[in-house]
Amino acid sequence: MPWGPRFLLFFCSALVFSTWIISARHSTVLSWFRSDARSVLAALSVRFGDDQFKIVKLKEPNGILIEVYKQIENQSHFYTQFRFENRSDAYYDFKSSVANLFIANIDEDADNEILVPSLTKNLESEINVIKYESSEKKFTLQ
Repeated sequence: MPWGPRFLLFFCSALVFSTWIISARHSTVLSWFRSDARSVLAALSVRFGDDQFKIVKLKEPNGILIEVYKQIENQSHFYTQFRFENRSDAYYDFKSSVANLFIANIDEDADNEILVPSLTKNLESEINVIKYESSEKKFTLQ
């Protein structure tokens, strides 16, 4: 008989050992396939005064990142960034338009604001507001 007791014992032992190794290394194996790279969620261009900016919403492993680039002679130059730790991407319905990144003048002054919808770990929705201070030529989180 080709499948003797020693072979079956060896086969069962190898199966149990390989199952144990795989379960012990599960997180390591998963990390090989998981990417820590950033991914672009949204991007838009907006003019504040005489300056043209590109706003990019990115997903990182630890949350959401907003990067602002100033457009100078058809080139993008990094300007500033805002991190929203432990946040997930969210969409919002604003004036019949659904998106995950908005430009709107919500305080009815001279400049638009950047609206960044997000979700907390408890799935509570937030709308983060980034305002451009034209007199100081800088962005601030409200």
